[in-house]
Amino acid sequence: MEIKHLYKNNSIDDEWLDSCIDYLRSDMGITNNQELLKQTQLQFINSDLADSTTGGLPSNILELHNKCIFPTPSKGILLQVQSITDVGISSLSLKNNKEQKHTIKLVLSDGRMSVNAFEYAPIPNLSISTTAIGSKVIVKNVQVLHGTLLLTPQSLAFKGGRVEELENNREKIIDNILDKRLGIKPETVQSPAKPRNAEVQRTSNDVIEIDSD
Repeated sequence: MEIKHLYKNNSIDDEWLDSCIDYLRSDMGITNNQELLKQTQLQFINSDLADSTTGGLPSNILELHNKCIFPTPSKGILLQVQSITDVGISSLSLKNNKEQKHTIKLVLSDGRMSVNAFEYAPIPNLSISTTAIGSKVIVKNVQVLHGTLLLTPQSLAFKGGRVEELENNREKIIDNILDKRLGIKPETVQSPAKPRNAEVQRTSNDVIEIDSD
């Protein structure tokens, strides 16, 4: 399937992909190959990467230092925002006002493993108040320092999408991070268990195309 070429650095799970295509053909009645590819991308961007992929980041990502991963001309890798906070503002101040911004820290996942990422240079539209938990980003030509991604506007591209279970727990996830920084025991975030071949997302959001370079 061409989607594996578009996202060749993501190890898309065959079982998930087969289930997605079967749903689009059988339930949605899509037979045109171009439309099928577009809708498959849409489903992928709105999926939980823990269900739809088996990884993609270098297995030794946490050990890398002063290295560039997915350098140009690589298309990069699609990663999922697992959590977000601002390390440049005190936790107490953020609890009172999440609209402010200084330096964002993300936890990004390829579906198999997670990695910390810091806003190394100001990135428009990246903030606690606007960046959805479960949304997707393309990361490419990014520097890694002590196992942490250093993000810049040139190395990060927003692809949208959402994971309902994560976004529904958005405030708890963000507040738990702030509580942990304050030394307060975080509240448990309940997430319903689901099988690896979980049903594909039924959504009508517009697909956001991956860059071709």
